[in-house]
Parts: sequence; C-alpha cells; structure tokens
Amino acid sequence: MKIPSAEQFNEKSYILYCTLERIIKNIDNPSSVAPFLSHHLQYLKKLNIQQNDIKPLTDIFYITLVEHLGRLFNEDTHLAWRNVLTYFERFTNDTLFNVSNVVCLNELMQQKRSNN
Repeated sequence: MKIPSAEQFNEKSYILYCTLERIIKNIDNPSSVAPFLSHHLQYLKKLNIQQNDIKPLTDIFYITLVEHLGRLFNEDTHLAWRNVLTYFERFTNDTLFNVSNVVCLNELMQQKRSNN
C-alpha cells in the first residue's frame, strides 16, 4: 500500500471515521451502508491496498480509538466498534478482493466426502 502524505492521511482518516460511524448507525441495515462503503473503498483501491493490509488497518484504527476515547471506551463501545470493523473487513475483502467468509454448504459437504 502506498503511504499517503500527512495531509492526505488526516483527510482520509476522517473519511474512514465517517464511513465507520455510518456503519455503526446502520449496523442493523447493512444494505443501506453498502453503496456508501463501496464508493469509499475506491480510495483504498487507488492506493493499491492489498488484502493483507485490511486487518492491520482496522486493528490500528481500533487501537487509536481505545487511546483517544480512554475511559469512555467501555464494553458497549468495544462491541459496537468490533462489529463495525468486522463488517468493514468482510465487506472490503469481498468488494475489493472477491474473498468471502461465506461457505457454501454443498461445497463443504463435497469436500468432506472427498477427504474421507
């Protein structure tokens, strides 16, 4: 992934925060967030992000939240942000890299049969 300048980083960090905040507000209705998130993922695509960059990106964002929120980062906040970041990771991997965590039951059963 190409490293952005400090100005670009601040701008894009804010955009990422707004994107994730929107996911939080609509976590019960992910289809309303998908078009918005797809649009913003194009920025990461332009930076030549790799699939193995996604998890560290969300981990760093989470650590930054913990540091900045301090004592305000309680159990509810932790769970909400973990859910949002997990959604972000899965959606990003699916959208940018065609990698899904969904397993087709038929394929799984065939694989198990062929292994036996």
